[in-house]
Amino acid sequence: MLNSRIFRMSMRFKKYWRLWAKAMGEKASKENREADKVALIRTVIILLNCTCAIFIMTNIVHNW
Repeated sequence: MLNSRIFRMSMRFKKYWRLWAKAMGEKASKENREADKVALIRTVIILLNCTCAIFIMTNIVHNW
């Protein structure tokens, strides 16, 4: 029971990871492992960009 639940969650995560990676742009490499590393780096850059934008907007509202 638990193994099948973990398997389903794993498959769901892989599906969403592939969709997220495709949304960020074209595949960086023919090798899946290398392409996943590039997608992870792109994800970190996007998260840093969003975090920076939130801090900028918070500062604008605070000093308004």
